[in-house]
Amino acid sequence: MYVIAAPELQQMALRSQTLDFDPFIVEFGVRLTGCGPEAAKIFRYVPEDPKEMNFLKAFHKALHEHMLPGPKVQRMNASMLGTMAKEVNDIQDEFKDSLYIWLRDIFSVATATAVFGSNNPWAKDRGLIDSFWCDLGPIPNTSTYIPC
Repeated sequence: MYVIAAPELQQMALRSQTLDFDPFIVEFGVRLTGCGPEAAKIFRYVPEDPKEMNFLKAFHKALHEHMLPGPKVQRMNASMLGTMAKEVNDIQDEFKDSLYIWLRDIFSVATATAVFGSNNPWAKDRGLIDSFWCDLGPIPNTSTYIPC
């Protein structure tokens, strides 16, 4: 691994046609999602035809098309803010769990609702949030593990 400290060299590296960070991004994605071998094959697929897109390029294309400023992003933002507002309005005198867990849960549900709609599984079954997050290690800056 190399560290490029000079800004002019960084720009040259970024413009390079031969440097490719995709393999690192793909492996990070496989580990982050904890997907099985069949799903990992989709992440790692390298097409023989250079005109055909791999998973990463198709994902970036879809993401950039739908995340451009405009009505689609405004709807997602409004959905997320609406979900967050409902959660904040439902705050009781004290938190059942830690502040970290509470924030983690409302951000998880709000994000899933913005992306998948109000009938997403995370909004219906909050237990899925723990299932998703429980294997990711300790809560930041503590030695406490997320309860599963």
